Amino acid sequence: MKQIFKTLVLVAAAVATLTSCEKAPEVTPAAEEFTLTVNATLPAPDGTKTYLGDKVGTEYPVLWSADDKIRVSQVPYNTTNNIDFTAAGSTSSKTSTVSTLSADNTEAGFEFNFGDINKYDSLGNVIVEANFIDYIAIYGGSGYTMYKRDKQYIDLEVVLPTTQKPAAGQFDPTAAIMGDAVLGLDKPATSLDLQFRHLVAYAMLNVKNLNCGSEKVESVTITSAEHKLSGKSYWYYLEGTNFKTTSGDASNKVVIDMTAQTLTNNNFEVYFTATPTEFAVNDKLTFVVATDADNTYTKEVTVESAFEFEQGSILDFSVDFNGVTPDVIEGKQYKLVTDVSTLSAGDVVLLVANNNAAYFAAGAVSTTSTKYLTKVDINAPVSDVITITDEAVDEFTLTASTTPVGAWMLASSLNGGKYVTWTSGNSANVAVEASENTSWNISIADGSATIVNASNSNRYLQYNTGSPRFATYDQTKSIQTPPAIYKKL
Repeated sequence: MKQIFKTLVLVAAAVATLTSCEKAPEVTPAAEEFTLTVNATLPAPDGTKTYLGDKVGTEYPVLWSADDKIRVSQVPYNTTNNIDFTAAGSTSSKTSTVSTLSADNTEAGFEFNFGDINKYDSLGNVIVEANFIDYIAIYGGSGYTMYKRDKQYIDLEVVLPTTQKPAAGQFDPTAAIMGDAVLGLDKPATSLDLQFRHLVAYAMLNVKNLNCGSEKVESVTITSAEHKLSGKSYWYYLEGTNFKTTSGDASNKVVIDMTAQTLTNNNFEVYFTATPTEFAVNDKLTFVVATDADNTYTKEVTVESAFEFEQGSILDFSVDFNGVTPDVIEGKQYKLVTDVSTLSAGDVVLLVANNNAAYFAAGAVSTTSTKYLTKVDINAPVSDVITITDEAVDEFTLTASTTPVGAWMLASSLNGGKYVTWTSGNSANVAVEASENTSWNISIADGSATIVNASNSNRYLQYNTGSPRFATYDQTKSIQTPPAIYKKL
């Protein structure tokens, strides 16, 4: 299939003005004297989110909404030559929601409260004076970590979400990452102009001729064989808009959650953002549409003409699903459980861990003297569905506990139907006959399952990333993570 790609230019910037009160001369000033007021201006309105307005010529104006947030970092240094940097006071990063919004959504105000930027001794005397201050502003994303000029790397670490949930005809605000930096001031700003710039690439995917009948589209997953599209990214703010992912903690895919929209026709648009990247001839892209009938429709595309997800621009492109039928699944399928109330006695489930984009399912109990559930490498889920062909993966049948009522027992299919329990050691996890130690209380939040033993509240069924295995632990180590539960379809 020949693809046609067209680049539409986004409005490149939003101008913002920051003002703060005059700094008082006291060594320890009052907090209100460090209030930073951000007055941000954007073009004309249309909608309820930070969104694209109606296209004017080739440009789409970007607009504020009442629940928008921006994050500003005040980074102080001491330097005598603008080259050698040492820490002055601590970096202060604040997030603020719109405090004032004009009637037409073209202007928004934000307020921040920053403390003093100098470093003091216990008596309140200045021991390091900040004479060089950077301001870094960011909109969208998550998981921020600031790396300053006195570090090896100088960037703002930010996560471009792999799973995005846009409203109809708009981009997910958390994925529309914008930012700017004002660098090298010799004192705290009293008047500061920001020019927000787009850090990510935007895309409008037109799905054509999808023959899914009355099935409701729940998600669209776009996967690249050669390129990182989302996940942990780095904005090198000293270099303007230089924004890119890293190979280790980034993802080759973007998942667009369409459940907030009603899509039952054969042609629809999918709005998403991605890390800027260039595609060459013969690169591969896979598009998977998942529906509420638990069907998936897959279209694999080989790039015929080089193109790019270009920073600050919209790529408008199409994929034709004509003739694509539901995928024939080889193996057994399991769907992510996000609400514990959907679990019932007799359900068959998997325990699944995710570590740095690699996925593992619990297997049989180990045969060594230290008992635990082994881990089995599995493929990543597609639209929250995992397909298993490996017989080494253990299926657990949920059985309602009678002591106590409301808890669950996990009957292992690979261990003669015996139940998962715990013993005295942290890494002990064996299959035995039913007893009070085989009952587990289960709660689920954000797709992660907290599975705690009903007879010992210090024993959690978790995945250990240090010694890869599923076992029972207390919650004292960062290498232990809760699993997800996937239910057999």
